[in-house]
Amino acid sequence: MPTNYGVKKRLYLSHPEPDVAVVRKSVTRFIPPERKPSPPPRIVRPAPLPPPPPPVQKPAPLPPPPPPVVAPPVFVLPPPPPPPPPPPPPQPKPEKIEIDVISVDVDPPTPRRKRSRSRSKRRSPRESRELERVIERDHFIPVPYPVEVEPQYDTFRYVEGPRRYEPSPSPPPPPRRAIEEDTRIRISDRERFRERYESSPSPPPPPRRAIEEDTRIRLSDRERFRDRRERW
Repeated sequence: MPTNYGVKKRLYLSHPEPDVAVVRKSVTRFIPPERKPSPPPRIVRPAPLPPPPPPVQKPAPLPPPPPPVVAPPVFVLPPPPPPPPPPPPPQPKPEKIEIDVISVDVDPPTPRRKRSRSRSKRRSPRESRELERVIERDHFIPVPYPVEVEPQYDTFRYVEGPRRYEPSPSPPPPPRRAIEEDTRIRISDRERFRERYESSPSPPPPPRRAIEEDTRIRLSDRERFRDRRERW
């Protein structure tokens, strides 16, 4: 970027000859004045403290109040207990009915199996059924435990508000052209010729002789396609 903003710019059609362009330079020097000595710092002394207030004499304490007079306690004897209820009358004992026993059926004693005192691990299935099984379970004691509760937030629902501006109406559909105005293209294999009829103005109808020639060309094209298919 150029830095010599004070120099006048000149435009030449060709390169200037030597010692033709005169360049002037001006140098300006600024000498600041001598700095005056700064004044001595100002000493700020604190203001003297006010004199202390005179001592306040406290009033003499009041004499203690006389001790309260305590009345002697009065003991009230409780009422005597009510007399005990009378004992219930004795129930009559049922009379024993003597029955003459003629015979008594007594089951014969079942032979008991002697237990072997051996320390073997073999046990009969009957003994295993008769054994008492004690299952100890853990006892849980309920203890209060602080549980974090989720904060309750105010819920909002988005509602579709009125529109600020009405949308621009859609452009009308393009007018549908008639079948006669559509572009017609006819391609023939012999001539490789294209015909195009513009939308306006409508072309004149072809003569009858041209129509007959066109139909003949189409028939010959069909026969040619048939021959190709049969060859393939």
